[in-house]
Amino acid sequence: LRAGKSDRLPAPEPPMTGTMRRTAPSLPPRPPGAGYDGLPIPPEATSRPTLEVALHLLLVCLGILLRLFLLDQRPLTVEEGTLALESHQVWQGEHSGVLSRGPLMAYGGALLQALFAEGDGAARLLEAIAGSVLVAAPFMLRHSIGRLPALVAAAGIAFSPLLLFGSRQAGAG
Repeated sequence: LRAGKSDRLPAPEPPMTGTMRRTAPSLPPRPPGAGYDGLPIPPEATSRPTLEVALHLLLVCLGILLRLFLLDQRPLTVEEGTLALESHQVWQGEHSGVLSRGPLMAYGGALLQALFAEGDGAARLLEAIAGSVLVAAPFMLRHSIGRLPALVAAAGIAFSPLLLFGSRQAGAG
């Protein structure tokens, strides 16, 4: 009997030796505009900054400017002076008691006093930095809350008199 084509067994592969290597099958070429997984790359990942990003950046810059402008003009209040003294004592290594506002305020203030000259502005700088970062928070939440509400929230945080006052006073909270 003759064996049909379907009855034939494939020829056995030769054993692999050290000189023979099996090559991986080549992947199909990616279509233009697709990432490594074959999915399209979102336009915001490849395009230039949009008007929305520019407006957020403008609001953050205005928030920083409002919080840092003449930061050392007013004298420290009693509470601010106490915090500045604690920071100074931590910086000098003389503090050995309970910190009134916690370690972040004391050690952060000590770091800023070490980096910048001691003074009213350096005592309030940690709060001004925190308030400036708060202006950028809606930008990071814009996919959850929406683009327009994020811009409105960033503008509200940047220009809010209450938040602006809190960002310009040491120990506000």
